[in-house]
Amino acid sequence: MSERIIETGTLRSRLAHTFRMPDEITPFEHKYLGRMNRITCWFFLANIPVFMLVGWWHETGAGMALGLSLVTLLGPLIASRTLSNPRHISIIHGITSMCMGGVLVHLGQGPMQIEMHFYFFILLAMLAMFGNPMVIVAAAATVSLHHLVVYFLLPSSVFNYDASVWVVMVHALFVVIESVAAIFLARSFFDNVIGLEKIVQKRTEQLVAKNRDLRLVLDNVAQALMTVNLDGELSTERSAVVNQWFEGVEGDRLSDLLAYADADLAEWFELGLESLRDGFLPFELCIEQLPSSFDLDGKRIRVDYTPLFSPTGELEGMLVMMSDISARLRQERLEREQREFVTLFSKLQEDRVGFLEFFSEVNAIMERLEQDFIPERLTEILRDVHTAKGNCALFGLDSISEGCHELENRLTQDFDEVASDQAHGLVESWRELRARFQKLVDTSSSKIEIDDQEYADLLRDTLAGCPHEVIAERIRSWRLEPVKRRLERLGEQAQGLAKRLGKGNLEIDIASDNVRLEPERWRSFWTSLVHVLRNAIDHGIEPSNVRLDRGKSPVGRITLSAAVVKNSLSVSVADDGNGIDWSQLKQRARERGIADPRDDAELAALLFIDGLSSRDEVSEISGRGVGMAAVLEQCNALGGQISVETTLGEGTAVVFEFPSITSEGGSFFPETCAAE
Repeated sequence: MSERIIETGTLRSRLAHTFRMPDEITPFEHKYLGRMNRITCWFFLANIPVFMLVGWWHETGAGMALGLSLVTLLGPLIASRTLSNPRHISIIHGITSMCMGGVLVHLGQGPMQIEMHFYFFILLAMLAMFGNPMVIVAAAATVSLHHLVVYFLLPSSVFNYDASVWVVMVHALFVVIESVAAIFLARSFFDNVIGLEKIVQKRTEQLVAKNRDLRLVLDNVAQALMTVNLDGELSTERSAVVNQWFEGVEGDRLSDLLAYADADLAEWFELGLESLRDGFLPFELCIEQLPSSFDLDGKRIRVDYTPLFSPTGELEGMLVMMSDISARLRQERLEREQREFVTLFSKLQEDRVGFLEFFSEVNAIMERLEQDFIPERLTEILRDVHTAKGNCALFGLDSISEGCHELENRLTQDFDEVASDQAHGLVESWRELRARFQKLVDTSSSKIEIDDQEYADLLRDTLAGCPHEVIAERIRSWRLEPVKRRLERLGEQAQGLAKRLGKGNLEIDIASDNVRLEPERWRSFWTSLVHVLRNAIDHGIEPSNVRLDRGKSPVGRITLSAAVVKNSLSVSVADDGNGIDWSQLKQRARERGIADPRDDAELAALLFIDGLSSRDEVSEISGRGVGMAAVLEQCNALGGQISVETTLGEGTAVVFEFPSITSEGGSFFPETCAAE
């Protein structure tokens, strides 16, 4: 019940608002209605010749048309002379318009008399221009009264046929329907056009309040906010932080502020702004070329740009927001270090020997970077950095891996002071990590580890009476490293790398003879072999959908094998992926001025040339043509040879052959126990 009362009250208030005009007539409304009243008078006067023509044509009399029209127009003429309120004059015009419609219908007696009624409806719609619902009400009441009275006194003056009273009711119904719509339009016209002064005043008040709120925000926001036009000029409105950070800086251009931090930064911004003005490049691309961050008085500042467009869609300028991200970067760095420490300890627990070798290898690379970072060693430096990047990524040290990648990018451009600073920063980051880690872990300790099967075999052979010399030789071999363990470690790294590249799980097949190798001598080779593995996954293994289209299993396969035949060790890394596109590799070689290979051996040798890659783009994983050159270098150092077997669309196998592998060379092939 209460809800119905509320709804009824709301309806009444809406109706009251619709029909009740404001008491005050603003100067703009007074001027507007005065003009509309004059135009309406002239409109009615212009109708008189038309009415006379209608009277003559329908034989109702041109003189009668003139007389009735002049009598009808006496109302608005008298009102304009006697009434001071323009709204009242407008109401008289509403009544007059319907009277003029009655005159036209009377004069148009004949076959087209019904069509003359359109005059009423047209004028009802036009009366909305007065912006006064009461004008519509007065007009609707006039036409309704006209039809009812004339229908009974002089029916032929309204209809050209013997119409019933219900016809009059239908006409009245249409008048009501149109009047409702016209009333709504009139009120809307008044509220949004005639009442423009009040609207402007209200909007001005709102704008003042909004500016006050905006100033409050700008005075308390933590960012430096400002707008800049395409000429680089700053607006006067800006946040208080701008004045705090750039206190004492003179100039009204954004480049003046940037120059306070770094002169090169200001020049960089002006060049990017010039590209924006030219409009040749997309806005997003130009924004990417603008300075995105810089250092200011010990703070790290990030810069964001938001385009500002005109109503026509043209770029007018930018909103520039500078944020102090120093605290966030410190927090992110601490969180990353924590995650990396957890990952390192996890790797240490899973494979202590492998982890300590990785740690020692990267440490040696960092020492070389620190001691011999000179242009003459550029090739060796690139190989070292590329190797460190790959191994750190596999062991979860993303911060070091990303630093290596950035240094690689710089070194491929120029061996300058920037590259030297990046190398120094990378070494410092590693040194801090190493110091923290060595406080908790003895990275120099060495332990002998054997698996359960080796222990069981030794115990069995000892109990079976195996000669002491054979048992002793086997125990001595524990100082050497099983090749199988190395391959298993590579397999685990391959799985992790495949997931990073979004290629899911891999099938890893491992085949190995029971061979042990001296760790120190072979360590660099195993480290470099990771590059072959990375290429196999990144270049070779296709995405699952591509493999399915080619009729392959959606899961890629990597085969790691080692075998000994006549004292020669063979190590192979094979994949069932895409194979090598030799034509593309030869094209890259031609672009570098390398002659076409004369045979298969020279063709395979292209894979191991420094800086030559079949990839169009450089990624954090591969594409620089550095890793395979490092593999070749380590293989040659051990007196080995490399061969490549590949079939396009089916896969690739990279095979390493090391002849004359003997126990004197730090290798061991277990003898068969005579007591078995």
